[in-house]
Amino acid sequence: MLLTSSLMFSRHRSSKSGYQMLQVMRFAVEEINNSTTLLPNVSLGYDIFDHCSNTKNFPSVLRFISKNGSIKPKEKLNNYQPKVIALTGPYGSTQTITIAPLFTMDLIPMVNYGASSYALSNKLKYPAFVRTIPSNKNLIEMIIQIIQWFGWNWVAFLGSQDDYSSDGLKLFNTYISNTGICLAYQESISLNANYSLTLQKIDMLEINVIVVFALPQYASKIIKAAIANNIQDKVWIASQAWAMNQQLPREPGIGKIGTIIGITERLLTLPGFNEFVYKDRRSTDVTHNEESDIQSKSKSCNQVCDYCTLWTAEEIINENPTFSFAIYAAIYTIAHALHKVLQCDTNGCRKNTVVKPYMVR
Repeated sequence: MLLTSSLMFSRHRSSKSGYQMLQVMRFAVEEINNSTTLLPNVSLGYDIFDHCSNTKNFPSVLRFISKNGSIKPKEKLNNYQPKVIALTGPYGSTQTITIAPLFTMDLIPMVNYGASSYALSNKLKYPAFVRTIPSNKNLIEMIIQIIQWFGWNWVAFLGSQDDYSSDGLKLFNTYISNTGICLAYQESISLNANYSLTLQKIDMLEINVIVVFALPQYASKIIKAAIANNIQDKVWIASQAWAMNQQLPREPGIGKIGTIIGITERLLTLPGFNEFVYKDRRSTDVTHNEESDIQSKSKSCNQVCDYCTLWTAEEIINENPTFSFAIYAAIYTIAHALHKVLQCDTNGCRKNTVVKPYMVR
């Protein structure tokens, strides 16, 4: 059985967080394959590709949904047998919305761990999409409850230019009606925007509560700009995307900008994961030289992570754990669905059963 995962790496700047996500997925698959109760005598395989950008990932996506290298339009579901039976990922709403129609049109299950856009909850558009994290609707409702609890009513909303933030802003505007909360300032910021000017405008409007519903790289720029511009005594509400950022709390002067309230899921440990990473680091060190030779001959977007061997086991384990359990749960969701389709019990699973993607939904 083959499932696939899309994780975030970059050829030019590798992502420690993405690499940790990869390890969590590998850990879950290995744990299931060693289980005697879940999918006994059935092994899961996986194919991981690097979601480099919204345009360069399509060759990998098309390969996953093809059969023997070709795709037949309007193939009957009973006859359709693509390379994979399910997908987990990719991380991010924009990346997911871009490729989701290609999978869901043939009812290939997408069990997502990092795309919270509420638009993906539309079952007419995305009939085979489910996720193991809260949607933006849940997150925005929680943010509004916090604002109401403290009696704040004069707020700003800063987001990044992507589906995640635009979806959050739309929901925020919808749900604050009849609450007494006034959205005094809103802006979707690009990476090259003048962050200092934005914060100065907010300060001039005497807004003391700022919702930062943005991806980590944007949130980092906003907070660093606040420190540099001596913005003080504000309340910053951090969305789940950056609430557990490991670097920002260490920024000199962050204590002066005010109070940061983060929205995130309850963090759950994965028993055995640390030992798995230590074991993987030991085996990776042995084969690193051989892999480097292969990588040098194959420079493409979807390649082995060149710099991942530089990270220690401790660095991987201590990286942002926000999505670890969501990834783990996504893999187990697929496994339990397969367990049901194959009619497994303590004696094993039914043999010679041809599993079609639509059956795993």
